[in-house]
Amino acid sequence: MRSKLFAIFFLIATITFFTKEMYRGVTDIHPEVFREPIQTEISSQDPLTFNKDGFAYQVTPLYDYDIAGLVVSSQTYNAWYSISRIDRVFPVDVCMIWGENVRSGAYQNSDAKFTQDFRFCLFTSSGSKPILNEGVSNNHLVIQYSTLEKIAKAISAGDQVRIKGKLVNVEARPLTEPEKYEPDDLIWDTSVTRTDTGAGACETIYVESIEHAEALAAQFNETYGAAYAAAVTSHTSGDETEQIRNSFNSGKGRPCHHLKKIAR
Repeated sequence: MRSKLFAIFFLIATITFFTKEMYRGVTDIHPEVFREPIQTEISSQDPLTFNKDGFAYQVTPLYDYDIAGLVVSSQTYNAWYSISRIDRVFPVDVCMIWGENVRSGAYQNSDAKFTQDFRFCLFTSSGSKPILNEGVSNNHLVIQYSTLEKIAKAISAGDQVRIKGKLVNVEARPLTEPEKYEPDDLIWDTSVTRTDTGAGACETIYVESIEHAEALAAQFNETYGAAYAAAVTSHTSGDETEQIRNSFNSGKGRPCHHLKKIAR
């Protein structure tokens, strides 16, 4: 048993080591990644409610939100090591940069480091091209459906993604006795500015769509496209399957999928 656990940990560590800084090699930047996130007023703040895995959720929208960026780190929380059912609605954190942080090439500097843990994305940089705090966000994906979770888990460092949805505050309460390490009540509020720091500074986004850019699609298709397409199409309808296959065959990369996502 111990030897199997060691093998699993070793495999995870090896994969993480060789993939965590893949963003450094990205030079073909999609134009959307250069712009600032767009935050606009909404007409209604009526909450969305749903139950999942023993918790009742209330999601209150504050603003429409549209963000595009380069993924510098991605962390999965809903996995075999998860200690809370909350992770099944907040399964993945994605740390992104955009704007001047990409335009200046600061992310390619060897002293620019990004790490994720405990729902935070931390970074360090120095030299003539520092990473700007107002161009970084750690996004916690909130996903209601398992088919969409598989899409979110495929996001990795080096991807360029555009996420459209709503900045939201989330409340959750257990429908039965909470398990060990689970909260009696959860309040997960969003930031509404890009200039804050520390706990609570990330954006909580109820995602209505997520789109992958075409950059590096040809390389992705050649090495991983067939396996990725097979995994995705096994959980999609016939029409979506055909669109995905056509997208890979034409070298246009991963198509748009609807999902829900959050950032804290």
